[in-house]
Amino acid sequence: ASITNTATVAGGGEVETSNNSGSLTSPVIVVPRPDLTVTKTSASTFVQGGAATYVLTVSNVGNADSSGTVTLTDPMPPGLTISSPPTGAAWDCSASTATAVTCTSSSSIPAGQAAPTVTAHVAVALDAPASITNTASVRGSGEASTLNNTGSLTSSVAPAPADLTIAKGAQGGPFHRGGTVAYQ
Repeated sequence: ASITNTATVAGGGEVETSNNSGSLTSPVIVVPRPDLTVTKTSASTFVQGGAATYVLTVSNVGNADSSGTVTLTDPMPPGLTISSPPTGAAWDCSASTATAVTCTSSSSIPAGQAAPTVTAHVAVALDAPASITNTASVRGSGEASTLNNTGSLTSSVAPAPADLTIAKGAQGGPFHRGGTVAYQ
């Protein structure tokens, strides 16, 4: 790869214009660097008072393998809490809390590939809003760009199903057809 820079001069009453520009072509050296991204998916139906599952995938879209520690964070928005410890092969998620997934991995992620996924099980609050946006982020050393280090998913939350019961009882008796009964 190369880049060409051209400069041009004009004016001053000049009559010979064939030599008014000059160019320099320089080679461009592409430095191999990792570039981490995160995507978040869920096949769950979100219902107030229910449960859901997120799957987080960290990918290296750069032109070099990652090195050093990769950190994945996913703070829960209002209406969600983590219901069991997040899991993922090659990930240490022991720093996670009820309100945030925090996982680290020192395994290299090859260029153009993804790390093993992290699964997070969440509880949906009874008063969760009708729509929840959850955003995760990833960071690692030597990245080509940090502008693409977040991934979000917006999920609709259905209201909790109604849980109604009716209890009916009669006092008195004996009861006769056509008679009056008081229910409580």
